[in-house]
Amino acid sequence: MTNRPGGGEYKPRFTRFRRQSKRSSLLYYLPIQDADSGARLGLLADLSPGGLLMLGEQPHRTGERLRLRLEGPADSELTEGLALSVDAEVRWSAPDVNPAYHATGVRFLNVDEQAQARIEALLTRLGMAGEAPE
Repeated sequence: MTNRPGGGEYKPRFTRFRRQSKRSSLLYYLPIQDADSGARLGLLADLSPGGLLMLGEQPHRTGERLRLRLEGPADSELTEGLALSVDAEVRWSAPDVNPAYHATGVRFLNVDEQAQARIEALLTRLGMAGEAPE
């Protein structure tokens, strides 16, 4: 069971969908765009080396392939030089706690060393270090 933004919980229906690495909640929500069309898909809610959670206005089909682009404002010290384009596959999509949004979990596909370095840099710059106290 994993806490989702807004206080909801995601319970994987199948253990094979459970993530292999810990994901980080972020201090800053980056916009996510379709890398081909430029259409806005949503906001980056959390990130791990293997995938991300996106909050958007539209649901996505499980298995759908996406080419995602994450890029912060040009004048942001947090995201400067860390634009990322990556292929991804939708693993699940469900209404968020806020009914205006859908939460979509995606896993990255074919991540090269440069993209992996950018993901790690985004985690370092935007992620909350360590665990929250209980």
